[in-house]
Amino acid sequence: LARADGFADALRYSGGWELRGDEEVVHHVSVATRDSFVGRDLVRSVSWEGSDLVLTTPPARGGVVNVLRWRREGA
Repeated sequence: LARADGFADALRYSGGWELRGDEEVVHHVSVATRDSFVGRDLVRSVSWEGSDLVLTTPPARGGVVNVLRWRREGA
């Protein structure tokens, strides 16, 4: 994940995940570019906009909300 300006302050993490109902996903972080994320569970809201999968973070300090949109190639 990176800001619109490219790779400045890019965040990467990996690990298992689970769906909670139809509207939440939990990422169980095992590896991350930020040590503070390792071992944490990150909860994201899940929604669909057309054929796009959209993950949204809860508001962080200052009210910042991050949105990640996934679009299948060719869709």
